[in-house]
Amino acid sequence: MARTSGLEHRIRWERRALAFGASTPLLYFGTQAIAARGTPGYSVIRQPASDLGIAGSAMAALFNIGALCTGTACLGAAIGMYTALRRRATGTGRTTLACLAVASCGVGAIAAGWFPLPDARHGGGAFGAGIFAVPLLLALCAGSESDTLRRRYFCVNLALFVVSGLCLSGATGLDANRYAGLFQRLLAVTVFVPVGVLCARLWRQSSVRPQR
Repeated sequence: MARTSGLEHRIRWERRALAFGASTPLLYFGTQAIAARGTPGYSVIRQPASDLGIAGSAMAALFNIGALCTGTACLGAAIGMYTALRRRATGTGRTTLACLAVASCGVGAIAAGWFPLPDARHGGGAFGAGIFAVPLLLALCAGSESDTLRRRYFCVNLALFVVSGLCLSGATGLDANRYAGLFQRLLAVTVFVPVGVLCARLWRQSSVRPQR
């Protein structure tokens, strides 16, 4: 009884972390949508998201607080994903690396909100570099999924990440400066949306009470 009660307690905390993690894409894109609408002259096509948080920007405070909340949600996602996936005996190595990458993404978002441009610490530097590994590692974790549709989603997401990265680098021949905001947001879709999707799925699965 005590062991089962302890498991239920952990699952409740796990579900809270996963629910918070599932809000990651809503916080990231929702904050930007509101801030961009309230910033005269701002272009979501040409300008990257971080321009909304520069000191003196009309909605800088809102954007930076949103970035802090997004980063905190990513940390919650990393914790909830780790406990949920480990409990389901998903590959330990893949799970650990994926959750570390999501946590790194959270650190980067917190640093982006805490140190607005042009601060050199914006984005967290090496500590936030895990953002570029999130799509790949989540796709690897999805390899053990029994649901073919979900596996395909994470694979397509990884392909979109590669394409958006190539667009940002200028390798496609498209003007990376002219469309910097668009390409950055496409890349962000491949990072924050799958985190929210995975957290939501794990949250639904963890709603089943363990048998006594």
